Amino acid sequence: MASHNSADNIGKDITNRLKQRLLRNIAEVQTRPYPNIALHIQEDDLTSACLILTVEEYGPMHMTIDFPEDFPLDPPFIWMDSDVDYPNASGDHICVSMFCPGSPCNWEAYTPAYTLKGIAIQQLSFFSSDSVIIKAVRKMNSSKQVITHVCSKCRFGVPEIPSTQPPPIIEEGGDVNPLSPQKRASLGRGCKSKETTVAIPLDATASAPESEVQITKSFKGIQKMKLPAEILLLFCDMLEYDDVMAFAQTWDTMGVTVARHSIIRTRELQCFLFKTSYMTSRLGVGVNIARRGRIGSFESKFDLLSIEGFEEHDMQWSVQGIPFDYWLGLPISHDHWAKVRDDVTMALLTLSEDAGLTSSDPGQVIYAFMNDIVVKLNTQMEQAPGRSRNHKQDDYPKSTLIHSSEKAIESYFHLFHLLLCLTTEDPTIVKIANDTLSAFGRGENSKKDYTMIKSIVHEAITRNVVWMLDSKGAGMAELAYLEPISISEYRLKKTFEASKTSYRLLMFLNLFRKVARGSPCQPLSVLRDEAFDRRGAPPRGSAKGLADSIKHIHQVSFPEFFAQMGMQEAFEEGLTTFLKDCIHDSVKKGYSRMPQLQGEALTLRLLKESDVEVVPGIWRLPIKVESLRFDSFFPLCGSKTY
Repeated sequence: MASHNSADNIGKDITNRLKQRLLRNIAEVQTRPYPNIALHIQEDDLTSACLILTVEEYGPMHMTIDFPEDFPLDPPFIWMDSDVDYPNASGDHICVSMFCPGSPCNWEAYTPAYTLKGIAIQQLSFFSSDSVIIKAVRKMNSSKQVITHVCSKCRFGVPEIPSTQPPPIIEEGGDVNPLSPQKRASLGRGCKSKETTVAIPLDATASAPESEVQITKSFKGIQKMKLPAEILLLFCDMLEYDDVMAFAQTWDTMGVTVARHSIIRTRELQCFLFKTSYMTSRLGVGVNIARRGRIGSFESKFDLLSIEGFEEHDMQWSVQGIPFDYWLGLPISHDHWAKVRDDVTMALLTLSEDAGLTSSDPGQVIYAFMNDIVVKLNTQMEQAPGRSRNHKQDDYPKSTLIHSSEKAIESYFHLFHLLLCLTTEDPTIVKIANDTLSAFGRGENSKKDYTMIKSIVHEAITRNVVWMLDSKGAGMAELAYLEPISISEYRLKKTFEASKTSYRLLMFLNLFRKVARGSPCQPLSVLRDEAFDRRGAPPRGSAKGLADSIKHIHQVSFPEFFAQMGMQEAFEEGLTTFLKDCIHDSVKKGYSRMPQLQGEALTLRLLKESDVEVVPGIWRLPIKVESLRFDSFFPLCGSKTY
């Protein structure tokens, strides 16, 4: 019995949340009306509404919106009531992809993130479109528009009954006086007729009228008025978005408060399904694991969704219709972090297991997630030129790419904020990270960034050797031949091309490190609290700066890579020699093996670079190119090694 009551309560909660979302949508349309859009709701029936759109070519049009029981999970049904011929018509309902009754929900066209106001604007835009106007012909006299539908609910099309006002009183002298002095007095002592207005001669005083003086004084006074930020924030809580922006532009103090406390951004931090904020809901993001190999990669559009929407409403689609299977909470604020802390712990463990990560350490999951974001962003950058050629105008794909770049960076900072929250509570995460750095074997006791960065770069290039040479990777086996010269343009170019995603990731991490840690370097707890103040967002301007840096990163080669990493000294040491040493170190550390003799590698190299310098005593040896598929550079794959 108790379980039955519990299920009933859960069902009621779900229904109430959906109803509250609908009521908020209705309030938005009615309190913030949009030009040429009118919505009429019956207080005793929230299952339908009258939508009236006014378009120049059509005039006023009456539509009926039917809300399904689980709106906004499913789209509303929109019916055309006015006598209008238009394309995409099926019977009397509007077939605009996402609003076709009886058809399955088209997630590519509809998303629960759409508000009722947004849907109405889409309809207005649809009927205002030139392509629709050209094809559609309204069934009415072109010289006189006729209302062809009558609605008793909103009184659309109902002829107005002319009011019967008493005839005006004609006083002696022929003047028309609608109201006698007695009737005018009966309006009330508080009402003033135009006769009581006193005009101020222009030359009566050099100063402005009293009312204007008062406005000016009060405007200047508000600039000098001092109020605590807490009071100003309370004002903002009671104002709509447009009013907050107007207030901020009018009063400098309010403008500073809005910017410092991220008022606008805070309002955007809401569940896209219920439109509830982080102060009332536990918010997070949907996560998907893409299976492309032994270890899965993490993907997310970082659209904020409440855990109730994910668990109770089975909302597993992003705003853009991308599916996901997991939910990960975000810190956002101190209070919100306390609410989602336990959910985050369980989510990270699940993500680690299902992605096949070698460690269940929460930090490792976030590291992998952050890396996947940058790798995907790099892939989008790679594909951008090809995509833009498919458009008549390049501005759209470029602007879209810029937006996605900045959003990806914001996502990266959200995960960094989550990592800071975990590390300040769990010292083992920091210990594991420090042990990983110490494992490089050099610079472990040094406080200089250069020494540690050089060790990281050397280790990255060394580990990339096997993927550079083997056919499972870039398949550049010719680079196994070690030319006897100090500068090889071919090696510099091809080594970078073989693992450019890895090196671009390193450049980004180096740039992010400089932005995230601050100057001078701050303790983790301070960085965490600063992120809380920003609600997890990047420092002001840093998202755009890092996005621009990524575009620059895609234009660099190996010499510029070392310069970006602050390793200009590598040029003095001999960059080509450094890269050849990494091949030796790769074999020595067991990251790779050498299945070829130098003479065989020389043969392959000459096929790619005919004028390569030959080492004295090394001769070309015959080799079958087909055998390269079997002579793997990966360790423990065969017996032959050199």
